[in-house]
Amino acid sequence: MTTADIREMITSDLPVDSPYFRPTQKKTICGREPLPLSARLAMGLNDVKFPWNVGASYAQAGETLPHAIDGDVRDAYYFASQNYDPEFHVAQALALLDPAYRPQRHTLEALLICRDIELAGIAGWTGLPEEVVYQFQRFFFNVRDRFEDHNFIASIVFPETRFATFRSDYQDTPERNKLLQLGYRYGSAKVIFMSGLSPERLDKASMKRRTAQLQEGLLENALTLVQSGFANSDDAPGLKHAAPLLVAEPSNQDSGSFSELEKGLGGIGQGIIETLLGVQAKDIQQRIHLPEASPKKE
Repeated sequence: MTTADIREMITSDLPVDSPYFRPTQKKTICGREPLPLSARLAMGLNDVKFPWNVGASYAQAGETLPHAIDGDVRDAYYFASQNYDPEFHVAQALALLDPAYRPQRHTLEALLICRDIELAGIAGWTGLPEEVVYQFQRFFFNVRDRFEDHNFIASIVFPETRFATFRSDYQDTPERNKLLQLGYRYGSAKVIFMSGLSPERLDKASMKRRTAQLQEGLLENALTLVQSGFANSDDAPGLKHAAPLLVAEPSNQDSGSFSELEKGLGGIGQGIIETLLGVQAKDIQQRIHLPEASPKKE
């Protein structure tokens, strides 16, 4: 379901007293207090399992789904209320929510967040039937129909925005979050490698290219830190890691200008170089202008 579909259902077809909303409604002497439309929209539009949760809520409450509601929600309702699943594809997708399948589920979710791989490709790498992958993304991780809702996708991948990646304890971030961020930023090949689906990297490259990628990654990270206000922070190891890349090998010429330094940085973007040189300017200038040692007298 797209974001527009969900919004339309909440505003037009889903009753205010729907069992989907009941768990969050306050109980009063006269019954349950209806949620305002703003709260209902906030709840539904941020629910990655909206089709399933709506259909299942009616089935669990023993109530009939409103006739105006069709599509994914009705299919979820039929499965939850009547166990309608001729090929057992929904049951297999539902099984992936079990804690025993947590690593497999996290890998599947990270691949679904990637834009460079189709469902057939995901099925091939994970070993799941393509129809199971389809039902999982349809009911339990509804992101593919909502790729254009950038706020929604970002809230899943970066629930605390990218600033959380600057923290020194970022490595303590749950593996699911790191896999989602890897797939979102770099694509499916990185997820396939880091999840262990492939014993080796799929993106073949020379050592020279790997080195260039590493340099670019360190400098890009440092630039992001600078632009985010961390230039003067004592706890910004990303800047320290990038600093050595800004110091070129000694030049045969007598010039100590930044242009000479830049020659040693290869194809790294000019904007990145200028910003980082600005951050480390004092230290670099001191290194440039250190007097050469006098030759020893024999």
